[in-house]
Amino acid sequence: MTTKTLQDIAKALVETEQKRVSGDLTPVAAGAQRWDLLKEGILTLGETCGADLKLPVTQQADELSVVCNSGTYGKELSNILNNHYIRTGLVAKQGFTLPESTWGYMNHFEVEKMIIATANSSK
Repeated sequence: MTTKTLQDIAKALVETEQKRVSGDLTPVAAGAQRWDLLKEGILTLGETCGADLKLPVTQQADELSVVCNSGTYGKELSNILNNHYIRTGLVAKQGFTLPESTWGYMNHFEVEKMIIATANSSK
């Protein structure tokens, strides 16, 4: 169970980037902080939508996993994922995630866009 809201995580992502740009955080420190926030954001989004997701892991160098512990994504999470590019095969596509789906991989930039967009739409 996560303790931050999706809005908290989205705000922290923006602040981390601002600190990196201003020099208050080194690129390595900002990258590590951002990666942790992205993982937490995926888990929080899953919780919010009622999906039991595993802790996201790195797949290749630039992707995070979006994988269910049990059950499926469900309608709410699949609707959110369908607005973004998720890979469930060789190529990332948009609009092909079914509620019955249980796994996929997303580019870290796409995860960040999804977290911020979803947080902003639920204000």
